[in-house]
Amino acid sequence: MADFFPLSIKAGLQYLVSFKDAVNAKCSDIEPWKLIVCSAGGTFLVVSLWDFTHQRESVSTRAKKLFFRNLKRIPYVRRKIDSELGPCVQTMEHSMLEANKGMPFYTALPEKGMTREELMKTIDCYKSLGTIQITKGVVSGAVYAGISNTMEIAGQIYAKFAEANPLHPDVFPDTRKMEAEVVRMVCTMFNGGPETCGTVTSGGTESLLLACLAYRSLAYERGIKYPEILAPTTVHAGFDKAAYYFNMKLVHVPIDPDTMKVDLKKMQRAINRNTCVLVGSAPPFPHGCIDPIKEISQVRAVACLLRVRSHQGDLSGKSCRLSSARSHCNPSFEGT
Repeated sequence: MADFFPLSIKAGLQYLVSFKDAVNAKCSDIEPWKLIVCSAGGTFLVVSLWDFTHQRESVSTRAKKLFFRNLKRIPYVRRKIDSELGPCVQTMEHSMLEANKGMPFYTALPEKGMTREELMKTIDCYKSLGTIQITKGVVSGAVYAGISNTMEIAGQIYAKFAEANPLHPDVFPDTRKMEAEVVRMVCTMFNGGPETCGTVTSGGTESLLLACLAYRSLAYERGIKYPEILAPTTVHAGFDKAAYYFNMKLVHVPIDPDTMKVDLKKMQRAINRNTCVLVGSAPPFPHGCIDPIKEISQVRAVACLLRVRSHQGDLSGKSCRLSSARSHCNPSFEGT
């Protein structure tokens, strides 16, 4: 047995020498420069082909973008697009700027500062630009208008902490304590265990961005080079932003035409080795229904996490401006 390995190594070396001699004999009539050019060119082509086929976007998607990008360069197509978009842009500009008529538009700091009375008068003019009564229940999804006395209390509390900077918890321990308590309250509401954590953000889009950033980082740790997000076609546009910012692929899953909820079977089939998160909306913007969150959590793959997207203001199963950095929650009750 001891002599077997040296003999095997010797036989392998003899085979390599024979192979080398055969290659040299085969290429003896080829000029050296041709060998160099062919080797370098072949290597370049292989590397280029690999890079072309292994990108975040599929070949078909990139081909479509290239086609329409070149199509829009055709003069007739360009004129047609401009003729359709021009009136739309003008209508939007008119609707946005109509309310500003008669008011000065500041483009630089004034040389002389305003008095308190002048400043408040200017602010009142700005406030008068809005004509929609947001407290009358006629606005959906834009603002979270509450009871008048609640807003009054919130304004008084905000005034006490307007100068606080949560970036320095040692200087502002009061803000740090409130944030920690809010995070823990929401974690408890969503059945989170002791390992659940989160952070308060400025709004829904930032929450989505931070959540997807956490999922991408976890995917990288698990060896996923091209993380993918599986989300319904009705999902919030913030996921498109997150996919673009963090170099992730967003795969849209069709919805059931009858229930307007995500199709669970199609979501299951769309899961692959690159999937790092499944998304459900509670509710989505277009239809107001609730995706089957509990069922989605049951079909998720081992490598996947579940992200519940909600965006409607209160915490009674509609929204929490909380980005969960680790998915230890159990969003199993209706309305989460």
